[in-house]
Amino acid sequence: MDEHPNVDKLRQGFEVRRRAPFNERDMALLDELFTDDITWHGTGEGPWGRTFAAHGKDEVFALFGAMAAGSGGSLDVRPDRIYADDDHGVIIASLDGNIDGKDYHWTEAQIFAFRDGRISEFWGVPDASGAAAALSLAGAQTMDG
Repeated sequence: MDEHPNVDKLRQGFEVRRRAPFNERDMALLDELFTDDITWHGTGEGPWGRTFAAHGKDEVFALFGAMAAGSGGSLDVRPDRIYADDDHGVIIASLDGNIDGKDYHWTEAQIFAFRDGRISEFWGVPDASGAAAALSLAGAQTMDG
């Protein structure tokens, strides 16, 4: 069975994202993969500990840069599994990074919406145990105390 073409698009996007900061060729590929009005959502769980949404390519690209800078370039996002059809993609990803001198590791479900063959929206949902550990390391209150 052949892979859906959107699986390859997600894989290409991941390879570029892992190389941040981006060069001109990387930016051209991301520009092709994303719709102009892309929205990138993150939850309040995880080492950054805040909910956010970036709207449009410029904000999304700035977010990628801020994440790379905030981790001193140590943020590594690896796709463990990639699934996609015409409308949606899901990646189970492992993330590692050093943020404010603390090492983090978590797993995240990354959900993508496609419109006209391009990524139009993203939601990152960290696993509960990894997110709780990351929040605890960051000094945030968890349900356990």
